[in-house]
Amino acid sequence: MEETRGTYEIGAWDAAGEATLDVRAGSIDEAITTALSALALVAAGEGGDGTLGPEPGSDILVPIRGQGRDVGEVLFQLSGDLLAQIDVNGTGLRRVRLDGLLDASPGFTAWGYALGVANGPPPPVAVSLTGTPTITSADAETTVRLRLSKGA
Repeated sequence: MEETRGTYEIGAWDAAGEATLDVRAGSIDEAITTALSALALVAAGEGGDGTLGPEPGSDILVPIRGQGRDVGEVLFQLSGDLLAQIDVNGTGLRRVRLDGLLDASPGFTAWGYALGVANGPPPPVAVSLTGTPTITSADAETTVRLRLSKGA
């Protein structure tokens, strides 16, 4: 099984309860996987160190999917599905595997699953995306920026 090699940085939360999550990876698949796995950490109230270590053991897998006109919209849909699964299954969901990203012109579809430990505690705060993520690719590097918002 191939490990995700992307890196991420979570900016400081501002007074309005917003922050950015920036991801860098060698491919769009790695960038999406890293972004979603980092988002799971944020939802659990953790920040991490900017890298995802070895995949932890898991006893639960839950499906996630997204569709959109472009990959940014697909990531937005995947993020919403992941956060909904964390709300239902708890913050034990810590990693994401992306099984497929299909160019289904006109648009894209992606699917995979979140994995982790069953019956984790509920999220300490509600986290959501404030808009469609931006994705850029240049010189064999893909960057993703998500704008996050948290509530009580």
